[in-house]
Amino acid sequence: MLALLLWLRRIVALRSALRTALALLGFALLVVLQWLGGWLMARAHAPIPGSVVGMVLLAAGIQFRVIPRRLVRASAELLVRHLTLLYVPAGVGVLLYVALLQREWLPIVGGAIASLVTVLAIVGVIADRAERRAHHDRVDDADRESIAAPVPTETP
Repeated sequence: MLALLLWLRRIVALRSALRTALALLGFALLVVLQWLGGWLMARAHAPIPGSVVGMVLLAAGIQFRVIPRRLVRASAELLVRHLTLLYVPAGVGVLLYVALLQREWLPIVGGAIASLVTVLAIVGVIADRAERRAHHDRVDDADRESIAAPVPTETP
């Protein structure tokens, strides 16, 4: 009985070590993709942040099943769980530039409002088109079913 308990304890420890290794491997992959995105944008002299390109590479890798979702899940969940900590450097940066923000508040607020309205308009158009397409597909399916079904005829 004691041998069984020791064996189960080893299995639990091994599973924990494997989860930790998988999370570390996921972090390493995220860092490599961010670095790769930065490297690509530096070579292309494009004004797109490398981290954004890295996220696009990650999304494409997951979508086309090159990167297993399981590989980055633990790392992504940990980052999302502690996301508020990632805003601390940005908050400190804002505090460093209070004088600039006080001088340039109008263009900053105007740009934020304009981008908000633009994003809402684009999302609204896309949602409207998706809804119309879904409705159109439902109508087509109903038409196909009514055509395929025999029409009852009245007998005299």
